[in-house]
Amino acid sequence: MRYLSILLAALILITSVLAVSPEELNKIRQASPAQAPAKPAQPRKILVFNLCQGFKHSSIPYVDAAVKIMGEKTGAYKSVISSDMAVFDDLSPYDAVLFNNTTHLKFENEARRENLMEFVKSGKGIIGIHAATDNFYNWPEAAEMMGGTFVSHPWGGGGTWAVKIDEPDHVINKSFNGKGFKIKDEIYLVKQLNLRQNAKILLSLDFSDEATRNADPSQNDVPISWVRKFEDGRVFYCSLGHVHQVLWNKAVLEHYLAGIQYALGDLEADDTPFAKDVSNLKPMLNGISDWQHDDGYAPVIAVNDFVKLNYDAPQILSEIEGLLAEFMASDATIAAKRYVSRILRVIGTDKSLPVLLELAKDPKTSDIALYALYGNKSEQLESAAIEVLIRSEGPERVGLINLLAQRGFLQAVPSFGGLMRSEDLEVAKAAIEGIGTIGDVQGCRVMQKLMLNCDPSLYETVYNSVLKCGFAALERGERFEAVEIFESVYHSDEPNDLQRASAYKGLALSGMRDFNRMISDGLSSKNRRIRRMAVNVLRETPQKSSEYIFREYDNMEPEKKLMMLDILADAEGAEPANSVAVADKALADSYEAIRAAGWRVMGRFAGEDKAFSAAQAAAAASGSVKEAARASLKRIILRGAPDTAGRLLSETDEPAVIREILNVIDECQIKSAFDAVEGILDSDERAVRIAALKVLKGMPEKLEPSRALDILEDSRGSSELRAAESMVRGVLAAADKPDTASDILIQRFESTDSDDIKSSLINLLGGLADGKSLDFICSTMTTASPSVQDACVKALADWPDSRPLERLYGLAVNSDNRIHRALALRGYVSKINAAKAGSNEKNRMYRKAIQIADSAGEKKQVLSALSQAGTYDAMMMSLEYLSDADVAAEAELAAVQNAKRAVYHDHRRVINALENVENAGKPITECIGGLKEIAAGFENYLVCWKATEYITAGNKSAKELFDHVTEIEKSGFSEEFFYPFPVGTNAGKPWMLDFEHYYKGDNRLIYAKTWIHSDSGGDYVLLVNSDDGVKLWLNGEVVHANNVVRPATQSDRVEINLKQGWNQLAAKVTQGGGQWAFFARLETIDGGRPGAVYSAASKD
Repeated sequence: MRYLSILLAALILITSVLAVSPEELNKIRQASPAQAPAKPAQPRKILVFNLCQGFKHSSIPYVDAAVKIMGEKTGAYKSVISSDMAVFDDLSPYDAVLFNNTTHLKFENEARRENLMEFVKSGKGIIGIHAATDNFYNWPEAAEMMGGTFVSHPWGGGGTWAVKIDEPDHVINKSFNGKGFKIKDEIYLVKQLNLRQNAKILLSLDFSDEATRNADPSQNDVPISWVRKFEDGRVFYCSLGHVHQVLWNKAVLEHYLAGIQYALGDLEADDTPFAKDVSNLKPMLNGISDWQHDDGYAPVIAVNDFVKLNYDAPQILSEIEGLLAEFMASDATIAAKRYVSRILRVIGTDKSLPVLLELAKDPKTSDIALYALYGNKSEQLESAAIEVLIRSEGPERVGLINLLAQRGFLQAVPSFGGLMRSEDLEVAKAAIEGIGTIGDVQGCRVMQKLMLNCDPSLYETVYNSVLKCGFAALERGERFEAVEIFESVYHSDEPNDLQRASAYKGLALSGMRDFNRMISDGLSSKNRRIRRMAVNVLRETPQKSSEYIFREYDNMEPEKKLMMLDILADAEGAEPANSVAVADKALADSYEAIRAAGWRVMGRFAGEDKAFSAAQAAAAASGSVKEAARASLKRIILRGAPDTAGRLLSETDEPAVIREILNVIDECQIKSAFDAVEGILDSDERAVRIAALKVLKGMPEKLEPSRALDILEDSRGSSELRAAESMVRGVLAAADKPDTASDILIQRFESTDSDDIKSSLINLLGGLADGKSLDFICSTMTTASPSVQDACVKALADWPDSRPLERLYGLAVNSDNRIHRALALRGYVSKINAAKAGSNEKNRMYRKAIQIADSAGEKKQVLSALSQAGTYDAMMMSLEYLSDADVAAEAELAAVQNAKRAVYHDHRRVINALENVENAGKPITECIGGLKEIAAGFENYLVCWKATEYITAGNKSAKELFDHVTEIEKSGFSEEFFYPFPVGTNAGKPWMLDFEHYYKGDNRLIYAKTWIHSDSGGDYVLLVNSDDGVKLWLNGEVVHANNVVRPATQSDRVEINLKQGWNQLAAKVTQGGGQWAFFARLETIDGGRPGAVYSAASKD
């Protein structure tokens, strides 16, 4: 077994190396470092793992070769290459695992997961090259170990991108000499998983470069290479390694080797994460010292992000706070300090407290400092702020008072007491409001004494604060003190109406005054605000309010009764018996609004004993009372026992009442009432039976198909029959074996003598829309009675797909029944667009249909359907009927609708045709200017395409699919495989074939083809853009092949020779992942617009 493993490894290595040409191997060998940056502490061995369970990169053998050569040339390590997951059963021979462009690895074997984690955590190394982040989507721990997971690659392998050296002096970056560089390679955008918290970023994209920035303007932080600790192990990752030439880039290989030696543990390298090194914050703060809002928010956001990354590190956060405190004490701009104060509000403690309190004294910075202090967690804040307040004399005291009050510092109240008499009214007002915010009773008494000689402008503020103290005391359970406060305000003449009303509320809620007396007095008060407050008190005290309303209801005026009922209807926790008793009184009232309100109260509180009364009221009443009774019935039934609804049905024979109960059962899907509902089907009342059928339709799982059909056969009258049909349709759909439904219906059809039932069964067979049903309907139609024939024709006309097309056309032409001909024609034209036929064949169908139309109405019907075709031919056919006055308006509409869609495929012919119509003076009222504008955007682009469905081939990658020969290629791109493919889905590039818009997924291909007509033939240039690879055939010969992975922003220049007449151009476009698109532009050799050349989806 050991020798077999050695042999397999050797075969993998040989295969890998053979994929790289001798010339390329020599380039790699020459570019490889001659000496390792560190001497190995012991002989090292690396497992180079290259299995791909997703996209397979062509650079894999190049990386394999480079890693092998570097190890052999420098003696830094030996490498073993494998793509066998079994290698993870035992990792003990290795010092590191290198994931070489692996994709979509899942590690579904739990033991292998544990082995890999134990391997790295015990002190071994992990190395990731390029696609190593395109793995572990179902294994979060491994994904975080690597640093993230692949999102996309806007920076494709065909572009050249700028790279920034994040750590110029880092030993792993030594090969770059501290200078950024540009490189042609594919750079991954990864979903970062705590990357900056855990890793030191070595390289990243440089967004000061325009091309790099424009590839994805939404990004500003894309790391390329990093190192990190993972418990006792080490991880090195580098995104470079997609383009083959990178593997003989000397600087990149030296970077690789240094990273590998770090992962092996032989090269000492700083792996302190950027965010964990507080020294990184200093230059960031220096960079914002003169910051203003107009400078953009990126630098201050970067500071904030740095701090956020350390929320889980208290020691580091403390160091950060120290630096931020120093910054606040510096001469930095107010704008910068304001931003930093937001951070300190979140993390501030003792360390920033002195600086912030000092800044609070300065009018220029007091608001900034106070904002930060509101969140400060220092236990010294209260005493320190009070001390500053005492020593201060200016307007900054207002902010300090507000701070102490908002933080609820009770010890600040004596200081506030002295400041209430300040000559500075703003300070006095803040002190008064502060006591109210804290809610201190002693401070409240001081305020009340202040009323004797304070400035009258402060009266309102004093009373507001006194009331706050009263409610705070009430909340603390200090009821005597609260009542004393509320009484002083309520019986005083100085408070305003709202303040007296608030005092009234406090007294009513205190429990120290007669509640009923308080409410009665409040409701009869001359003070409008007190009356409203009494209502609010009732709403806030449902238990007491129900008792009060029960006692006083008979003595109330209608308006007040209605108000009290509305309160009860919304009251959670009111006493049910009292509430129902009040509702009973309301139901006997002569006012409709009061009766409706009574039912709303019943709905909230009544038991099952009131359900029948509610049903009777819902059946007999009208208007708002009916709606309220219905809602009440529903709530009572849902609140009752499971059998409530069924029991109610069995206890009454009143049809209107039964219907109301059935409505509730249907709306609420009360399955437990099924037996009672089924019993209702014996009712003599048709409306009751129909209502019951509607309910049963919502319970299809409760009925067997045979029983449902029995019910159908027992139905009487057309409306009841339609309801039964609908019920049966639901039962058949929910049956255990829905594929046998047609057999069941046909058997029942053959056993019944009723034409009405047979017609219903035909309707049901038409709804099934399967082959057996279609055959039966067609065969039955020739021998059935006239009414059943009617049903058969209607079923065919309403058929959901195009299978009955020919049968319908035959009926439309040959039937002796005028109604049948009209129905058949309607069904025929409605199915043409759905037919699996080419546009020419569909056009012939429309022409046949309009030729047999007997009336203008039928012609309009055909033109209406024709307007949905969306083709040039359909537009031309519509234009033929502009001269027919009876259908001219419909013909014009159909022509315009088709033109609007066909312009995306056949813009030149569409515009020419419409211009000819205008020149001929025919009545086209739709302006073609907009269509011309669309067509102008297509100049030189080939936009008339057909395409196949997408194609996959097992596990083949996009690169492998490129040379995979399919039946489509073998057939010479036969028309049977192709369907019209729309352009115009991308507003910015309306000429683009956006395959990804319709087909999601990776590792697949698609074919597209168009016809190019040239009057004289000659040499031209095709500019072809594709994402990803593209191969072109002109008249069956390959004229271009580029097996690449790239964005559609990159194009190929292809010189072609068109023969005179029609030329077929076919394209094969592969998809590796991400976007999938293709477009082509035709030019003359010197870059001009081709003259007598146009394209079409088909040459006929």
